[in-house]
Amino acid sequence: SPRSKKALKKKFGIHKRDADVRSLLLNPARSGNPPPVFAAEFVRELQSTLTEKLSMYLVLSANYKALAFLAAPKTSARRVEWSITTDPAASAGAESEAFSGRLRTTHKRDTWVMLDTLFDPYFVELGMVRRELGAVFYQQRRAAVSVTLVLPKVHDDGLVAEFRPKQPAESIVAHYEAGRRDQIMILQGDVVPQPGGAVEIRAADGRPCLRAKRNRDGRWAFSYSYPLSPFQAFNFMVSLLNNPATSALNLRSDAGARGAPGARLLPYGAERSGAADEAPPPDRYEHAFAVRRLRSLVFSMAIAGDILFTGHANGDILAWRTPSFEDLSSGDSVLFYKLTGHATQVNALVVYRGRTLVSASEDGRICLWDAPALRQTHVLQRPGKGADKVRALALGGATLASAGQGSGNILLWDLGKNAVSFTLKAQLGDVRCLVFGHRGRLVAGGKGKQLKVWDVDTGKAELTLNSEANVNALVAVDSEVFAACSDAKIRGWNLAIGASDAPRVLIGGHSAQVRALVPAGDGRALFSCGEDGKVNVWDLDVQQYTTALARARLVSKTVRALAYDPLTKALYSCGEGENDGDTWIFKWQPIEDGGPYVA
Repeated sequence: SPRSKKALKKKFGIHKRDADVRSLLLNPARSGNPPPVFAAEFVRELQSTLTEKLSMYLVLSANYKALAFLAAPKTSARRVEWSITTDPAASAGAESEAFSGRLRTTHKRDTWVMLDTLFDPYFVELGMVRRELGAVFYQQRRAAVSVTLVLPKVHDDGLVAEFRPKQPAESIVAHYEAGRRDQIMILQGDVVPQPGGAVEIRAADGRPCLRAKRNRDGRWAFSYSYPLSPFQAFNFMVSLLNNPATSALNLRSDAGARGAPGARLLPYGAERSGAADEAPPPDRYEHAFAVRRLRSLVFSMAIAGDILFTGHANGDILAWRTPSFEDLSSGDSVLFYKLTGHATQVNALVVYRGRTLVSASEDGRICLWDAPALRQTHVLQRPGKGADKVRALALGGATLASAGQGSGNILLWDLGKNAVSFTLKAQLGDVRCLVFGHRGRLVAGGKGKQLKVWDVDTGKAELTLNSEANVNALVAVDSEVFAACSDAKIRGWNLAIGASDAPRVLIGGHSAQVRALVPAGDGRALFSCGEDGKVNVWDLDVQQYTTALARARLVSKTVRALAYDPLTKALYSCGEGENDGDTWIFKWQPIEDGGPYVA
């Protein structure tokens, strides 16, 4: 608007009469000693088509914000790119005077390039190719992700170096990789990819050029200064929050979730220390929403960000947007999407680095999916002839373990190469569950009434543990591993001690086979479900339980799978109803006023 343009000119120090809004947004912020800092907001909004709209607002005063950019993703077989516009009424990517540029990357998303408009009439008339306005490089390290932001150099006279490459060697990426620094500026920073983490990018002299922090309402507040332009700052934020290595930053931190962080989940009736009127921790759950009468049984569940994935007996994988999780009986407003890549029952779902969904099926296929984009990216090819029924998956860093019924072998996959790196001779027959436990050791269980523990670095079996019953599920909590057994018991072993330590048995909670386990809270509590229709929560310190979700028993004769969201503290359960063909998915939300788990 005219008001925005006037404020921009004053704030950015551009006073030319012919300066348009586009030039104000694409050129570097005003310099100075020290340079002024400009505030902005970055917003992600869910669209009805399950895509996201990304927006940037410039904070021009305490009471006035101006919409600067909008971005919409476009994906092809070769690359991923975002079309960027300055006009909310224009279609991103369409030919328009408001169109500003594109942000382009490959499917690995470790290198991003910012491009000026594709429809610049002046340079099209001159026959000059589009301009590159910067590049972003991400490199995974042990505990952090290294970020390098490469920009065209701003010379002493205020002119900015131009990159209009007619061949790859002239690109800004080639200049950086070849060590040519005469026409580029380099900003750097380290990002710790965890919910609620802060981001800081610095100039060569150590001065912060960009700082960002996610607010509890989901908006990102960030500030930037010279030599960044609004366009470059926005492009950097888009790359940061759409990168598998750093996508966890966009999750809510425990501090913003419902309930107190680190609250201990105590069983119903357990004694509490302190005064009689002391408020108990927020460990109660209530029934929030249900999806009923699905056409196919659910055998597996996983959560990636705000998407709940369910694996079905017919081979489908359904994706549910958890903020919009509603009862289907109230209408057709539930946002979900069907992924098709398996021919039959999906037995296992796991999430790698918060973005990649891995699925395994009775058809022997292991598929990789881009979770936010809801599309298949790769199918892992098992070496040799034939295909085992894949029953179990487990993740340990970049290593994926898979096993099932057939050869009895456990395959270790390098997800960086999407290839088998090692094969373990399990000799367990039907392997139903896997988990990486203490010090990265792999634990496997199944029909053989025993567990085997491997050192995956050497490929040697270290321990054999007697489970006394078939094992349906495994979870690791600190140095312990817990097994859901077919005799209605949950058994646990401390791997730090070894085979000499007899298992501790959690009994009394179930009257039929225990089907699934999932850790909850601060890791000292455990959810379990089984064929008796119960969902229990255990306090592992006192080895007691409560039947947490009573309503599950009223409508389910078997609960097969669980998924727990540590950020919202919501629990999802699925099972078979009393009537044949009925399948229910429940969402349970914590109650903040404390007390036992109730429906």
